[in-house]
Amino acid sequence: MKRLSRLGGCALLLSLLLAGMTLAQTKPPESPENVARGEEIYQRRCWFCHGLEGDGNGPVADYLDPRPRDFTLGSYKLRTTESGEPP
Repeated sequence: MKRLSRLGGCALLLSLLLAGMTLAQTKPPESPENVARGEEIYQRRCWFCHGLEGDGNGPVADYLDPRPRDFTLGSYKLRTTESGEPP
């Protein structure tokens, strides 16, 4: 269940970013409700690329270039600068 909670957090973060929010603007508290919501979002929007375990081996992963990120590694690349701009 710990892995699913981590994936839930990733999905919650993804939903915030897709909504146009940045980490500097808001970071929701890690509550059971937020983790459950993140898991729901992951199951609806992310698993088919990133896999049920978040290992980047979802059913459509072989058809994507670049391949989906492996969340189990704990390595994330989030940035707030435009492409080509220094951080």
